[in-house]
Amino acid sequence: MNFLKYHKAVFFDFDGVIINSENIYCDLMLEYNKSRNLNISKDYYIQNLLGKTKTEITEILKEKYKDSFKETNYWEGLLRYRNEFFENIHLSTKEGYIDLFNYLKKHNYYIGIVSSNTKEFIEKVLKKTNINIQDFNIVVTRENVQRVKPHNDLYKYAIDKSNLNSNNIFAIEDSKIGIKSALSSGVNTIHVQDLDIVPNKTISKCYASVESLNEVIKILERTD
Repeated sequence: MNFLKYHKAVFFDFDGVIINSENIYCDLMLEYNKSRNLNISKDYYIQNLLGKTKTEITEILKEKYKDSFKETNYWEGLLRYRNEFFENIHLSTKEGYIDLFNYLKKHNYYIGIVSSNTKEFIEKVLKKTNINIQDFNIVVTRENVQRVKPHNDLYKYAIDKSNLNSNNIFAIEDSKIGIKSALSSGVNTIHVQDLDIVPNKTISKCYASVESLNEVIKILERTD
């Protein structure tokens, strides 16, 4: 059983933590909205849409564009646009990810992905970066729970499957909603900087805050 083999775990968020994708999502959203005559700027995206849930984005765009925003058509179109967009771009892992993953493997950590994405999408993106999804002990996605981030259902599911106490689990998140989800599940949350501007008040609740994944190994070494 897992609790006999593993003593600690690290759960990675996906976008902006494993995959260097948040700037790509920003470009995608700017292009897609322009194609629908719903022009938004990069600043507007970062300040108002980045890190928001689908429901929150819908309400924001309804308020901004009124009758010009057609909810069902918008999201169906965005899904198709996203899939085509990611088929034709180069993707890379975040700086320090490979070294961190190898460290975790060497030191026998239980390793997981905890993401609001679909498993199908994660598998597709991982293949483009030559990462084998089978290398993870667990991949928790929206198919496993009723509510995604900022709710903590995804993390609660991962914690339960790991058979580990939350005190021995570290979550790495880059966004406000991801951090909220991890913190409310009781795991040690590490904030890694990316496109989302996380308030200092939120960061202060985290176990640590780092500029890149290169710094995480030293943090984990201090806990061993």
